[in-house]
Amino acid sequence: MIRPAGITRPWVLRFQGYRLRFSVDARHNLGCPIDRSNELPHFAVNGKHLADGNAMRHGIVMPVSEHLAALKTLHPDEEPLAYTSHANTLANPGYVGFWKGELFHLAAEPIYAQPYLAIVSWQDGAVTVEDVAFGRELGQPGVLCLREGGMDSITRRINFAATAIPLVRNGARVPLEQMVGSIYDTRHVVNPLVLTINGVSLFVPNTQLQRGLLRMALVGTVRVHLEATVDEDVVLPLSSANWLRMAKEQPGGLEKTAVFLREHQMLKPDESLADIEVLLRVAGEVEQLLKSALDKAGYDVVDVARPLVEGEACFLNSHLEIHFRKALYPHNIFARWADGTCGFVVFPGLSGRTGTTLPYAQQFLTEELKVQDALLLDNGGDVRLWYRGRHLIESGQGRQEVRAMLVLSDATTGGVSSISIQ
Repeated sequence: MIRPAGITRPWVLRFQGYRLRFSVDARHNLGCPIDRSNELPHFAVNGKHLADGNAMRHGIVMPVSEHLAALKTLHPDEEPLAYTSHANTLANPGYVGFWKGELFHLAAEPIYAQPYLAIVSWQDGAVTVEDVAFGRELGQPGVLCLREGGMDSITRRINFAATAIPLVRNGARVPLEQMVGSIYDTRHVVNPLVLTINGVSLFVPNTQLQRGLLRMALVGTVRVHLEATVDEDVVLPLSSANWLRMAKEQPGGLEKTAVFLREHQMLKPDESLADIEVLLRVAGEVEQLLKSALDKAGYDVVDVARPLVEGEACFLNSHLEIHFRKALYPHNIFARWADGTCGFVVFPGLSGRTGTTLPYAQQFLTEELKVQDALLLDNGGDVRLWYRGRHLIESGQGRQEVRAMLVLSDATTGGVSSISIQ
């Protein structure tokens, strides 16, 4: 199997007969995710709006050491053999945990309105992948296993159930166009343009992708407006024509954009965008940022009449036509094989630069590993893998914090036990 450029070789840890434990940072239960609806992600906490990825976590999210200490309190006779992150829990929609008799999920999650695919750890030590639904009886949450013959209440027979996005089910790849509706961060699917303004990164055109363009972007060329929606009030034009149009038609919006530019030193305190020379200078600087972003993201800007191929872009009629490249990201995957063994398949890398694309990960899982089921646990700087006292993969961004973890304990389940790493 040929690995394209930028795709890393994953670590594969496969096990059977050991206890799988779950830990979650309960302080974030019923909270809100990082807001990724616009080009500038931010997280609201303690009255602040944080835009830096590490600041969103440091001192706010539980470090690995505290997770391990909490599990040691719960299971004093056990020691960890391996652990990995499950950090999309309480960070992204679609991730739900049932643990210690409680449900853990974001406040807006339609918890009782839809089924999920979940890793289920049973009290007898077995670990399976199940279609589940959640319910509540006499005020107590419960877990239902969905099978062809109906529903089976499994609440009292399991240690935990942790949902995730399915990549492979019953040996078949889940179609990417079906999966993307469950993926919260569009950067994990297609490669955006990153405009960096004095340390602040805008991921263009995330807003347009979020509002119905993503599925179309998976299969061919799409047109995007030359603008970046910073937040609900601020729009940053990305072409001189759009700057002039905003100055003429939306002077109030232009002033809000000016406030943003002053905050990030692209506009001096005494400068005004009402001054045409200042406006055109700023427009030129932003256009240069866009061209640099296209170059850094690996897009070839072409001027051709033929259909674009993946990785090409073309400016046309105040729009940008672009055939998005599939995103390269570190991805962390839970897998289960037909023989009942389970494992972690972890692609290391740097967000947006190295790791794997989701289609390649699916191909690797089905063709090389021949897994029966695979679920996407988390991505980017949260991805990590520890085994017998050493980090096989450390966070690509040096993060010590993680919202949830899966920990393989040295406690055996009474049957055949084995663990292998490759």
